[in-house]
Amino acid sequence: MAMREELTTSEGVWARRDDVQIVDVREPYEWEAGRIEGSVHLPLAQVMSGRVDDIDPGRPVVLVCRSGNRSELAA
Repeated sequence: MAMREELTTSEGVWARRDDVQIVDVREPYEWEAGRIEGSVHLPLAQVMSGRVDDIDPGRPVVLVCRSGNRSELAA
């Protein structure tokens, strides 16, 4: 089973290494307004439907959203 860990914003920024995938689960209008460079956009609805082909299951994932609610659901 994959390990699940919650990070603060600063810890998430620290975790930004080559082996970490940053997945933004916000809505398209939020993604267009600004995003973390190099992140992948998969809106929560897409993640919840299981369409996550852009995620490499062999690498750690950091999920981001505006407040933490959607990233918690996505996890």
